[in-house]
Amino acid sequence: MHTEGGHMTARFASWLAMLSVIAACGGGDGAPATSIGATSVAPPSSTTPATPPVETPTTGVPATTVAAEPLEAGLDWVRIAYDDGVFEDAALSDVTAFGTGWVAVGVTGDEGALGVWTSEDGVAWSTADAEAFTGSMEHLRMVGELPQCSVRSYLRPDGSYPGPTVATDGELLVLGCGEGIWTSSDGAGWIRATVQAPDYYLPFDVSRTEAITLKYLTMADVSVGPSGWVAVGWGQYGRASASTSHTATVWVSADGLSWEIPTSNKADFWSGDWYQAEVDAVVAAGGQWIAAGGVRTGVDEGNMTVWASADGRTYTTLGDPALGTVLEPKQQGILGLIATPSGLVAVGWDSEASYLAEQTGSRDLGGHAAVWTSPDGAAWTRHDADAEAFVGEGYELATDIAAGGPGLVAVGAGFLEFDRWGIVWASGDGSSWTRVPLDRLDNLRPLAAVAAGPAGLVAVGGAGVWVSGDFPIADR
Repeated sequence: MHTEGGHMTARFASWLAMLSVIAACGGGDGAPATSIGATSVAPPSSTTPATPPVETPTTGVPATTVAAEPLEAGLDWVRIAYDDGVFEDAALSDVTAFGTGWVAVGVTGDEGALGVWTSEDGVAWSTADAEAFTGSMEHLRMVGELPQCSVRSYLRPDGSYPGPTVATDGELLVLGCGEGIWTSSDGAGWIRATVQAPDYYLPFDVSRTEAITLKYLTMADVSVGPSGWVAVGWGQYGRASASTSHTATVWVSADGLSWEIPTSNKADFWSGDWYQAEVDAVVAAGGQWIAAGGVRTGVDEGNMTVWASADGRTYTTLGDPALGTVLEPKQQGILGLIATPSGLVAVGWDSEASYLAEQTGSRDLGGHAAVWTSPDGAAWTRHDADAEAFVGEGYELATDIAAGGPGLVAVGAGFLEFDRWGIVWASGDGSSWTRVPLDRLDNLRPLAAVAAGPAGLVAVGGAGVWVSGDFPIADR
């Protein structure tokens, strides 16, 4: 994620140098797209179909064949060890169950080249090479033969990895990376989808003619509903010689193959009251689309913000249109969002530790993970005042949430000087949370994403994979 030009979270710029170390470890008017509207709560992106992914025959790790007692899903976790460099120099950013297997995505190398890994059992993984990606690479930044998603220095403590995101409807996989979208029916071969866009959107290698034009795009999340797909993220816009702004961006598609950036993005997200806006998560729930992230209203003020849409294209801010959905405390945002039978659960970050200190009497810690619940997306309740669950040694944040284990499982990361670690929280109802004990010696990687499948849960982050449930692991 970009930090230049007054990024929404520039107040945490001092953490960026540390995160580069973490990374080492681990065209014209667009024709309208088909309008989409959700009519019911969509299943999590990890919904599993009957068809397993096809392994890409490049590098891989042999599956362990010795059976073991199942791990308790969501509560017992084991990091998968690799000896042949299948995740060498990688930073994994997202994962989804697909068929009886799994697909993970991320970036490799310091320049952030797209990476895709597949597994039949969550334990043995294979990585795709450049030949797996077909279709035009026009207007894309490239690292050799692979598209560039984001460079490593853009990893940040108060946001998820900027690398690619992936989701499935059970038959089609959709992957977003930078300014490109790819689809796959098996996880092995990927075809670039078409994207139509309005006038103010121009690919980075097209001559800019407008005063304010696009400099970079980041897709943070993609989700499927009963009538189609919605992806969210932000574009870095600005003048050729002026500061830039991160402005929320939405992509819509009826079939996952052809996409559009609606012209309404400008009216919905380019508010004169906001300094910057980002959307990090989206889900179909209760007959509408709910998108969440944060807006920055000034140099030192930012608020968790939620938007709603009936068709996935046109969005309305829930709460104060000028200030965001939740006004106090400030400097907070949502990174993960899920729909449950009782409503919505969101996870993210709050950089003002004074709020937690007031609630718990604890010392000022400089930032912590945050959890909210809502019956409708408009009224939200905080649930992270429990010192045992949410107070850590340094700066912490929650990056993703999935249904599984005892009910819900969230993952995240902690940072203290040059130390970093993954975090797992578990909850039965979204309101009461416990921190799951993890072996710090085997867990020196932040966790970016978690997904549920038939065998249990898989979490990814840095250059590692963690599993929890009935997986074929012999040595624990």
